[in-house]
Amino acid sequence: MKICVINARISKDVLDTKVLKEFYKEALNKCSLILCKSGYEKEKYLKLGVNDKLLFTIGNLKYSYVPDFSDELSSLRNEKSHEEIVSKFQEIDFAQDGLDPVIFADKKNISISNKNMYFLMASTHEPDEKNFLNAIKYLNKENISVVIAPRHISRAKKIYKYLKKNNIETFLYSYLEEEERYMNYGVLIIDTFGDLPKFYYDARYIYVGGGFSKRGVQNVIEPSTYGRPILVGPNIDNFYEEIINLRKDKGITVIEDNDWIPVQENIAQHIRKLNDLDDETLGKMGGAAKAYSLKFNDIIEKYVKLLKEERIIN
Repeated sequence: MKICVINARISKDVLDTKVLKEFYKEALNKCSLILCKSGYEKEKYLKLGVNDKLLFTIGNLKYSYVPDFSDELSSLRNEKSHEEIVSKFQEIDFAQDGLDPVIFADKKNISISNKNMYFLMASTHEPDEKNFLNAIKYLNKENISVVIAPRHISRAKKIYKYLKKNNIETFLYSYLEEEERYMNYGVLIIDTFGDLPKFYYDARYIYVGGGFSKRGVQNVIEPSTYGRPILVGPNIDNFYEEIINLRKDKGITVIEDNDWIPVQENIAQHIRKLNDLDDETLGKMGGAAKAYSLKFNDIIEKYVKLLKEERIIN
C-alpha cells in the first residue's frame, strides 16, 4: 500500500517540539510521496529530517478555487502563461469611476449589489475585532461600512456585544430580512454558513484574519481571485510563500508588528492609507493579486499527472 501526503504543510510547533519531531520524522519517512504546497514547506520537511527523495513541490491546491466569473482575466485560465496574464492585466484601461474594469465580472453570478462598497474582514480570529476597533470607527465616520465574517460562527454574538459596547451600530446577518441584508450599515456580522463568498466581490478591500493570532493567517488565495486588495497580520507562516510572492506583485499588504505604536493605531494607519487611495490604484492592486493567482491555472492537472506517474492513482 502506498501512502501520499497531498498539499503538505507542517506547523512550526512540530519542529520546535523534540518528541513530536521524532514521531513525525519516523511516520513521514514511511510515506511513498509528499507533495508540498510550497518550497517554503518543503524546507521545513527537510529540516524535520524527511528524505528529500520523497518530497516534491507543485503548488497550493487552493489555487484551484475558481469563482463563477466570466471576466477577461479569468477566461485566460488554462490558456495563457503567467507572463501573458500579467501582460494582459497591464493593458487594461482602468476607468476612473470604479473597480469594475479589473474584475469584468458577470454580475448575474453575484447576489449582492456593489452600490455600497465596504471593508470586509474575512475569517477573523481573536483578537482581530479588538485590534481593528479604531479602524472600524474611522471607516464608519467616513461612511464606509464594515462586514465581519468570523472564522468560527460561534464568535458572532460575542463580537456583536463587543462592538455594541463600543457604541458601534452593529447587525447580525441572520437577523435581517433578505431585502435588508445589503443595505449600508456600520458593521454587519455574517453569522451564517456559506455566505462569505457573496461579499468578496463588492469589498473595497479585504482583511484576511488570523495573522494577529497564534494560529496564523487564514486562506488568502480565495479572496485574491476576486481582484481586491488584501491585508493580513504579521503571522503569515501558514501561507508564507504565497503571501511573499503576492507582496512582490503589490497584491497584498502585510501589517508588520511595530514596537513604537499600539497595535490598534498601527492597523488604523494602514487602513487610512488604503482608504485614501483612488479606485484606479486599488483596482491595480487587486488585479495584481488576481493575475498572480491565475499563474497556477493547471494546478490540479499537475497533481494528477505526478500521482499517476508515481502509481499512487490509476
